[in-house]
Amino acid sequence: GNTTLITPSSEYLDEKNPRLDGEYLVYQGMNPETFLYEIYLYNLSSGTTILLTPGTENANEEYPAIHNGTVVWIGQDPEGDTNHIFIYDIDSGITHILDRPDNEIYPIFPAIFRNRIVWQQQDPETGYFDIFMATLGIEDPPLVADFSADTLVEGAPLAVNFTDLSLGDPSGWLWNFGDGNYSVERNPTHIYASQGVYDVSLILHTFTQRSGKRSPGYIFAGSPPTPSFSFDRYEGLPPLTVAFTDHSTGFPDSYMWNFGDGTSSTEKNPVHTYMTPGSFSVSLVTGNGFGNVSTSSGACIMVMDGTRNEMLFDIPGISCEEVASYSQLTLNASLVSLNAVDNATIEVFPDPGYGIACMNITSAYGFTWNTPTLVSGIPMELLIDSPEILYSGDDYGDTVRYQIVMDEYPALGHIQTSIWENATQNDYASFNHIAIFGNTSGTDTSRYSGVKGVAFTAQFECENISGPSPAVLIFGLDSDWIQEYGWRKRVMAESDQEDTRIYLDDDFLGFAPVELPSNLSAGDHRITGTKNGFPDNVSVVSIADKKDSIRVIRLMGDGSGEILTTEFLYHDPVKNMDYFKAESPHGFSTFGVVSTGDAGNIFQIVQLLLRKLIPPTLPIEYGISRGGGGGVSSTYPPPTTIPTTSIPEGMLPTVTPVEPSEPLHTVPTPDTTPWQSQEISPTPTNKLGAGLTPLPDLLIQEIAIVFVVILVAAMLVLRWQRGGGF
Repeated sequence: GNTTLITPSSEYLDEKNPRLDGEYLVYQGMNPETFLYEIYLYNLSSGTTILLTPGTENANEEYPAIHNGTVVWIGQDPEGDTNHIFIYDIDSGITHILDRPDNEIYPIFPAIFRNRIVWQQQDPETGYFDIFMATLGIEDPPLVADFSADTLVEGAPLAVNFTDLSLGDPSGWLWNFGDGNYSVERNPTHIYASQGVYDVSLILHTFTQRSGKRSPGYIFAGSPPTPSFSFDRYEGLPPLTVAFTDHSTGFPDSYMWNFGDGTSSTEKNPVHTYMTPGSFSVSLVTGNGFGNVSTSSGACIMVMDGTRNEMLFDIPGISCEEVASYSQLTLNASLVSLNAVDNATIEVFPDPGYGIACMNITSAYGFTWNTPTLVSGIPMELLIDSPEILYSGDDYGDTVRYQIVMDEYPALGHIQTSIWENATQNDYASFNHIAIFGNTSGTDTSRYSGVKGVAFTAQFECENISGPSPAVLIFGLDSDWIQEYGWRKRVMAESDQEDTRIYLDDDFLGFAPVELPSNLSAGDHRITGTKNGFPDNVSVVSIADKKDSIRVIRLMGDGSGEILTTEFLYHDPVKNMDYFKAESPHGFSTFGVVSTGDAGNIFQIVQLLLRKLIPPTLPIEYGISRGGGGGVSSTYPPPTTIPTTSIPEGMLPTVTPVEPSEPLHTVPTPDTTPWQSQEISPTPTNKLGAGLTPLPDLLIQEIAIVFVVILVAAMLVLRWQRGGGF
């Protein structure tokens, strides 16, 4: 047939959503002046087009539908911001608004057939869409489902009489009792034969309306409650305040919490403060008239022994006020120590109690001395230095300090820094995962064979700090720690001749094969192999510096992470400390200073492949995620349900805290055979935090070893089959 362009004069404007009914075509077209949509009605017989939405130039009118001389669409009320369903009668030319419940909710995709209109509308409580229907010309009272029951809690078997309390004039009922049984009676009686907690729902209808109500956990038929709980944080320094939230079902009327440190609570949602370091198990016993049930989380709360620094910005002598569209900073030299570097830069040295070593404030427009002690200006950049924080108990101790860059002064800001040696079990697993699988957002996009040691964890929590302000970590590590837990490829000196004597820099090392000492200094070393009757074999091997294995890993709020490029600064021979710097473009969160190993040999490749195909099971995290960026305030996922155990009524369990441990795990390295110095993969050494046993990772390592052995055996068998022997 022939094709006709209905809208020939709108080649640069959108015309869409056409709907056809008899001789009429309705569509939404773009207003050439406002570029917003209007609703148009086209008469196929006369060829005339009518604008159905005059006076709506500042709002979109969309989703038209038409049937039997009536047009409907979604549009904005000219007198307000509310979206409505508009109805236009072609014969009378009158437009009116459909009266519907929840007029504030935006409807979409209307359709019409005869005198019935349907549309889609989002439930504001659940976020899911529902389908609504209106029947024109019928004014029935609203239908609202409601019901009651004469017995809610009693032992099974439980007989319950339900009563319909719905508003309107329903003509049909459908009850769902939650145990697989239904009824279409108005006021049914139902017997619950088995113990349990049951949801009950009622759906009723008329010729023009439907309504429903669902009551979760409405009927409790003779069983003890099911305990479940969550908590808002699982690690930190003492005093560590943890908020516990009960999620138990089954109508509990009693609670007994055991926090694992010798204290308890009978509150429903207690808040508890841990005062001493350790790992603590938490248990909850809930009860009712049918019995008590206990659940335990295991060693879920880790209170670390470390150092805390509070950086406060409510400093006497520093005030900030809004002037026009700028924030003006005023400094009082009589209350806070100042040093004017030049007209545009001032150094501020607050009292040490505010946790700030120095603030370097720069103003693009310069500073003005209003009086001999008062100076003001519009800050462009603030470089804030923390004091040096000692985080270990050594004679000199390992140290951390940090810098943060801001573009405005946070007068009510607060940055809390908690630093502890090593890492918790969860953090170690996260650091190891990020090291292996790499990242795309960090400044170091390399991949490594895993974490070999964790020097310390630094956790930052920020309040009233806007934006992800760039930060810099400057830290010192004990050189002995780097020698013990830093990583570099192991070097083996071997010979194809028995009783070959190996000398390292003219010192006798042993008979081949022999491994070079792990504490060997970085740089070139001479290896000499001697045997009577053979000429000496001399080679030079270059030993890498273990400082090159030091990395900083940042954990982000969504559970992912990034590896930061770490720069070696200098060595302090007096303190025997090595100092490093790492920049964090995305601000603060949780950082781990670790040593990593390079990936490369066949065992590591297979291990990485298995980790990718079979993701390692990380230790259970009982309801926490970390905040990211400049405004770090911890947020937490839904509660973790913990397996329950029934116990006799009145008997409450005693939980003994689990003491921290520090195991070392090793994986054997296969022997090598060629004559000459050869680099081989290291034995991973984990200096972990309290109670660390990353069993899933070890299992994957063992699988990788078995896979390599099978692969080598298969290659030997294939060679034998092809060549008739080995």
